[in-house]
Amino acid sequence: MDLRLIKINKENLLINNGITKKNSKNRKILLETLQTVFEISNPDNIIRSKIKLIKNNLIINKKSYDLSQFKRIRVVGAGKAVANMAQNIEKILGDKITDGVIIIPDYLEKPALNKIKIMYGTHPFPSQNSINGTKEIMKLLKSSNDDDLILNILSGGGSSLLSLPAKGVTIEDKIETSNLLMKSGATIHDLNVVRKHISDIKGGLLAKWAYPARIVSIIISDVVGDQIDIIASGPTAPDSSTFQDSINILKKFNVWNKISDNIKNRLTKGIEGKIDETSKFDDKCFKKVDNLIIFTNRDVCDAVVNKLQQYMETKLLTSFIDSPKVSEKTSIGSFLPISIPFLSNILLASALVIPIAGSKDPPGLLGLF
Repeated sequence: MDLRLIKINKENLLINNGITKKNSKNRKILLETLQTVFEISNPDNIIRSKIKLIKNNLIINKKSYDLSQFKRIRVVGAGKAVANMAQNIEKILGDKITDGVIIIPDYLEKPALNKIKIMYGTHPFPSQNSINGTKEIMKLLKSSNDDDLILNILSGGGSSLLSLPAKGVTIEDKIETSNLLMKSGATIHDLNVVRKHISDIKGGLLAKWAYPARIVSIIISDVVGDQIDIIASGPTAPDSSTFQDSINILKKFNVWNKISDNIKNRLTKGIEGKIDETSKFDDKCFKKVDNLIIFTNRDVCDAVVNKLQQYMETKLLTSFIDSPKVSEKTSIGSFLPISIPFLSNILLASALVIPIAGSKDPPGLLGLF
């Protein structure tokens, strides 16, 4: 979905259909607030506000990089917002970019890019196309040197699009395991811990493949808490989780006995020390990595609060609800402390796993305001 094109349709009709004048006024406020969400979440606006080129200095989140120190600037990345991110980075850097490869969902139109190669993958589950795109990125990384700058752009959907199953694990194994965990109500944190330990690209391994090049990851976070090692399964972040953590998660959600023998064997060999762990904090590759989050869930919440403050007292209660599966027996109110005072308006944001009755598809993640 291209947020640049989102505009509320028949806004006046929606407002005027209010039963009372007060209802119509509230509808107008709600629609204006929704439009604010679309605008601030637009990747074009995010990139233009957070990334600047001043002479030969690339400034990202106020951190400066002297481009004269690098022979090549190469762009890689994966995610649902990465097409727009790449377009704007090309506009900013122009011919300073040498080459690049990005992976975007196959339902998006082809973006206009000159230096960066476009590969298509699938979301929410990976496919052979995702693997093919990841292999192209790997080829570029392996050919990089210590005087190269790698700009790694990531957004939501990166875990599915940037996919390279570990040796002995098939793409079908990964899809089945992800599906089982999602249906069982695992959070994105749980899911990505497991994903990292059955992958040859996640859990800091992209940084390892790129070493000794300099990497700057430019990240739009869709993960509650904004943990670098969880966003897109942390391809350039040191991983604090272990093979044992993965097994614990699979057993916690009662899917250990349902997953493939390939994955069971890999994780078991991992805890026995027969397979290397994911990249940890002491790995030398991370001395040449910067992970910069340029936009988060909290940024959206703050914009909504500022908008609503024009009309009423508004409080941001939390942007940090991360829940297991919500069923018909669970109300959103159960997340609220009893002691909350009555306010004109309160705002919450979350990532809740919502199962759809009668659907064979896995539960979806729903952001709530």
